[in-house]
Amino acid sequence: MWHSISGECEGRNDQNHWRVQIEGDTMKIKQRKEEDITIIQPIGRLDSSGIPEFSAVVNRTIQEGATKLILDFAQMDYMSSAGIRALIDGYKQITAKKGTMVFCSVNDDLNELFDVVQFDKIFTMYKSEFDALEALM
Repeated sequence: MWHSISGECEGRNDQNHWRVQIEGDTMKIKQRKEEDITIIQPIGRLDSSGIPEFSAVVNRTIQEGATKLILDFAQMDYMSSAGIRALIDGYKQITAKKGTMVFCSVNDDLNELFDVVQFDKIFTMYKSEFDALEALM
């Protein structure tokens, strides 16, 4: 359902207040906060080689107290079944803490995958990061 309202590393600052959390061969993960909302943007391929790092960033973010999480897929090229599992694990973890996780900027290929696995019944998806931020504020 689409809605529209209009690692363990230190990380380094990137443009637009992003902190680069992980940078590997097939994936980069950026993170930033807007008020009490955390935005995580995986870039590249979310497959078995990047899952441990992606899961570590999501888990650490939730353990540090995040209760509003946006996963921005604007630059995600590919997601494997291991990526699907990592999203479900993150969802379980944040909802156990009475939090919420939403998706935004899902490209056509990922949207097709998410339809097949019926993520629209679990996750709220927004057309843009702006729409997701507006909904969670």
